[in-house]
Amino acid sequence: MKVTKFYNLKAEKHLIIQILVEKDFFLQIYTKIDTQVFYFQSHQILYRSINILHTKKVLINLPNLLSLLHSELVSETVINYLITLFNDRDNFRILNINDSLKVLLDNFIRRELQNSCAKIVSLTFNFNLSVETLLQKSNLLISNINTYNKKVSLKSISQLLLETILEIDKKTNRSTHVLTGFFDLDHILVGLQKSDLIIIAGRPSMGKTAFMLSLVRNVADIQSFPIVIFSLEMSSKQLIYRLISNETNIATSRLREGNISISEWEILNRAMTILSNLNIYLDDENNLDVLDIQSKLASLQQIYGDIGLIVIDYLQLLQYKEKSSQRHIELSYITRYLKLIAKDFNLPLVVLSQLSRNVEFRLNKRPILSDLKESGCLSYATNQPYFLKSDNVNFSKLTSLKVSNHYILSATLELLIPFQYNRIYPIVSLIKRELQTGYKVVYELDFYISVIVSTVEHYVLTLNGWKRILELTVDDLVATLDIQYLIYNNTEVDLFSSNVIFSSVINLICMNRINVYDFWIPKTNNFFVNALLVHNSIEQDADVVLFLYRDSYYQHNLKQSNIDMCEVIVAKHRHGTIGMVNLIFNPNTVSFMNLIKES
Repeated sequence: MKVTKFYNLKAEKHLIIQILVEKDFFLQIYTKIDTQVFYFQSHQILYRSINILHTKKVLINLPNLLSLLHSELVSETVINYLITLFNDRDNFRILNINDSLKVLLDNFIRRELQNSCAKIVSLTFNFNLSVETLLQKSNLLISNINTYNKKVSLKSISQLLLETILEIDKKTNRSTHVLTGFFDLDHILVGLQKSDLIIIAGRPSMGKTAFMLSLVRNVADIQSFPIVIFSLEMSSKQLIYRLISNETNIATSRLREGNISISEWEILNRAMTILSNLNIYLDDENNLDVLDIQSKLASLQQIYGDIGLIVIDYLQLLQYKEKSSQRHIELSYITRYLKLIAKDFNLPLVVLSQLSRNVEFRLNKRPILSDLKESGCLSYATNQPYFLKSDNVNFSKLTSLKVSNHYILSATLELLIPFQYNRIYPIVSLIKRELQTGYKVVYELDFYISVIVSTVEHYVLTLNGWKRILELTVDDLVATLDIQYLIYNNTEVDLFSSNVIFSSVINLICMNRINVYDFWIPKTNNFFVNALLVHNSIEQDADVVLFLYRDSYYQHNLKQSNIDMCEVIVAKHRHGTIGMVNLIFNPNTVSFMNLIKES
C-alpha cells in the first residue's frame, strides 16, 4: 500500500516568514503550535529557535534569529536557507495566513492520525492486552489528536466579540444555564452553568443521592433536555423506588412491602404518569470508567440530541483501567477527564463524592475544601517557591506565601508507561490561589539540598510515583530541583539531567501545630517548593463544590419526625460568590425541598 506523506511546503514557509515580518504574530500561535506541526526539519529547527528567542524575551526578527542560530552552531545549510526564504518574502504577500495555518494544521493532524492508526493496528496483535484495555488505548490515541485539533483554533478579537454579543443576546431571550429548582441555591449559583464540573460532597448518610435525585426531579420539570444518571452505587430499580417515594410522599419501605391503600394507589398511578413523561435516563452499569461514560454520552447525543445534565454517583467508584496502588493519581486523572467531558459536550456535569474521615475528628464537623482531598498542605515555613523573574532566566526566592499574582515553576510529567515518569518538563505556571487550610501538626522533611515543612498527607514525586510524606522510606528518591545549574528554556529535560535530580531522604522530624496553606496551580497539578516537586489539590478541576451537612446526623436530639434541616454549603464557585443555603430534608421519603415553598 502506498504511504502518503501529508505536508505543504508553501504553507510552512509562509508561517515562518509571517512570524519574522509581522510583530506579535508569534504571540498568537506559540502556545498552540508545536515544533512537530512542521514536517520539514529545517522549519522545525527555525521554529524551535524562534521559541527560544521568545523565552529569553528577545525581539523576534531576522538578525536576532541568525545570531542565535550561529551561537548554537546550527548548520550553514539551514542558515543559508533562512536567508533565501526571507529574501523571497514578497512572493508570499498575496497568501492568506489563516489559510496557510489551516493547511499546516490539517496536514499535521492527518499525519498524527496516520501514526495513531498504525499504533492501533500494532496493538491489536498484542494478545496480552484485554479488549477493554485495547479500546481504551485506541480511544486515547484518537482523543489526544481531537483535543489538539480544538486547541489550535485561532479566532480574532473581532470574531470573539461578535460571538460574545450574540451569546448575550441569546441569553436575554432564553436561559443557557440549568436551574436546580432550589431557589436560594440558584440565587447564588445562577443555575448550573454549561461546561462546568460540579462536585456534591458529604460524609456517608448525609443524603448525597437523595439531594441529587431531588435536583434531577426539579431540573426535569424546568427544562426538556435529556438528563442522564450514571449510578455506580445504587441499581436503577432502587433509584426508581426513591423517585416514586418522592413523587407520592409514600415511604420507600412501604412501597417495597406493597403496603399501599386504595387511595394511595390512585396517587401512585398519577405519579407514574408524571414520572413517565420526564426525560430522565438511568445507567447502573458497574465498573465504568471515564472513557465508557464519554462513549455512552456520544451515543446518547446521536440518538436524543443535546443533553441537558449529566450526574455521576459517585466519583470514588469510577474505575481507571490502568491499575495503580496510588488511588489519588487515578482520581486526579478521572476528575481532569470529567472536566474535559463537560467542556466537550457543553453541559453541566454533576459528580457526587465522599469526604475524607478528617471531618469526624473535628469539633466543628462542617466540611471544608481540604476535606475533599487528602493531598496535604504546606506550612508558612515552606515559603520559598521558585518562580521565573521577568527580567532574566534566573530563579529567585519569594519571601512569603502571598504569591497569588506571581508565577511559579511547575512540571509537566510525561507518562510513557502508566505511573512511570520518563520525562519531566519544567514550565512556568500561574498561581491562581493561595488558601489557608487549617491549624495542623507539621513535619520537617530533610534532604541533602533542601528542607520542606508540611503535613504528612502531602504528596511528593518519587521514582516510584507520587507518595505521601508519611509513606516515604529511606530507600525513596524524591524529585528535586538542582538550583546551582538550573537554566530555564523550552527544551526537554531528561529525568536525570542537571535540572531535575532525585535526592534521598535524610530525616523526618515532628514539629508543632501551625497554620498550613494550599496552592492552586491549575496548569499541572504540581509545583516546586523549596526545590521539591509536590502535588497539587484535586478539587482544582471543579468549577463548583457543594457540601451537604446536617447537624441532626451528629446530634440526634435535634431530629424531628418529618423535618430535618440540611445546610448546602457553596464552598467553591469559580464564577461568583460562595455561601450557604438551608433546605428541608424529609427522612420519610429521603428527599429535599425548598425551605420556603413557592406561593
